[in-house]
Amino acid sequence: MVESMMQVQLQTARFGLRRMDRSLCLPAKLLGCRSPGEAQDVQQAYLRDLRDDCATTWATLVQSSVQVAMGHPVGPPPQVEDEHHATPI
Repeated sequence: MVESMMQVQLQTARFGLRRMDRSLCLPAKLLGCRSPGEAQDVQQAYLRDLRDDCATTWATLVQSSVQVAMGHPVGPPPQVEDEHHATPI
């Protein structure tokens, strides 16, 4: 059960790290825009990604939390395609 709880914490940490990374990349993308329309497209893409990431991650976290509460094991979180870190998690 402790290992399953750690997996849920790992999922939460990965989400936070992924969102922070994408938030830090946003200003550079916006600075590269040549028109207000292009900046709007970058912002909309960022917000769509945020929405989709939140929905997917929180659904997974709720499911994992229910499994932990019922005493079922929780496996490692799925690897996200474009996820990269200075140190492996």
